[in-house]
Amino acid sequence: MKLIIVMATYNGAKYIEDQINSIQAQTITDWSLLIRDDGSRDDTFGKIIDFSQKDNRIILLQDGLGNLGISQNFACLMQVALNEEADYVAMSDQDDVWHPEKLQYLLGEIKRIESDNITCFPVLVHSDLEVVNEAMRTINPSFMDYAGISPSQPRLEYLLCQNIVTGCTCLINRTLLKLALPIPHEVPIHDWWLALLALSYGKIGYIEQPLVRYRQHAQNIVGVKYDLARTVRYLLKPGNWRQQINAVRSSILQAGLLIERLQLSGVPLGNINRLDVVDIYSRLANMARYKRLKFLAGHNINKRSMFSNLVYKVIVLCLPSSMMCRNKRCN
Repeated sequence: MKLIIVMATYNGAKYIEDQINSIQAQTITDWSLLIRDDGSRDDTFGKIIDFSQKDNRIILLQDGLGNLGISQNFACLMQVALNEEADYVAMSDQDDVWHPEKLQYLLGEIKRIESDNITCFPVLVHSDLEVVNEAMRTINPSFMDYAGISPSQPRLEYLLCQNIVTGCTCLINRTLLKLALPIPHEVPIHDWWLALLALSYGKIGYIEQPLVRYRQHAQNIVGVKYDLARTVRYLLKPGNWRQQINAVRSSILQAGLLIERLQLSGVPLGNINRLDVVDIYSRLANMARYKRLKFLAGHNINKRSMFSNLVYKVIVLCLPSSMMCRNKRCN
């Protein structure tokens, strides 16, 4: 069995030592850590070099491709892991701290799911997180409760408009790795893409125990929206509204990309895993406006809070029907 951890870094010198130390402290020791830096301007690169010289399990990827952004940085790392014949791939952020049993529990769960099935299909397992501040003091013992997410029985319809999987808690098998690559540049975030593929054509497993201390700080690329008041303040800025509109557009485009990928893999677009719903969602902007809301209501496609759901529905209603589509299915 070959287990590869992939870590995408960018200006993470302040916290990266804590994270790598926590990986080195795992109860499972037979792993490789593959790191790609995305052009840091601080001492991240130097710290990675120092770790790699002391621990031959830690490998710095130097490909000369420059700054790729978070999703394509992970995509590049995942491609290398695939080429290196990885059986399982775990994803690591640069600023968290893993619990010592993280890999052990995730690996046990993914093997349990695989052993229950005759055929090898895509599997993703993930866990809860403990939300902490910069000083590692607990903000909330459960990220899922904090963010209002119910991950134990995920629905594909729910996952279409919002992500419920945090990449730094994930472990995926080789079948999912092969299906996910190459990750399209239009995909909003890599972990959402992986979750959609796993739930469409395989299975998602969840461990309720928090296995990562998820650090929240000013430099987080992806973080937690703490409360309604913060969300309202966020939406009062016109630029943030544009960001939300783009996020809805991206979710629709991603659904089309998902259907294309599954078609290329020979997956029938039937109603077993609700892929028929995904197919219609990918053409949402080309429906009459009243039909858009009827479709969302009919399939219970909702955001997790009443306020965010209201914002989402308003944006869906206002999307122009001339929204760009990738293929003829949009017509």
